[in-house]
Amino acid sequence: SDRAAFLEAIREELSNVTQWAAPTVNNGVVVSLDSGSAWTLTDTCYITGLTLADGAVLKAAGGKRLSMTVDGVETPVQSGAYIGKIVLSVS
Repeated sequence: SDRAAFLEAIREELSNVTQWAAPTVNNGVVVSLDSGSAWTLTDTCYITGLTLADGAVLKAAGGKRLSMTVDGVETPVQSGAYIGKIVLSVS
């Protein structure tokens, strides 16, 4: 039917979306790691909230360096809660 062909075309179009990391604008991204969690970053991430419990691991992949800024201020990656424009950079 025409409806089935239309729905199939929409499904195919929606599946062909490529997204790139970019600073958050309208929708925040909040990440929370408990004491048994680990997050290994492979590239720059933009988030608006980060909570790291004691024992949580946040690191860069492949022996690279991870740095974090909160609202543009270099901030040590350690346990605690952070809110703002957070950039996690891998270099």
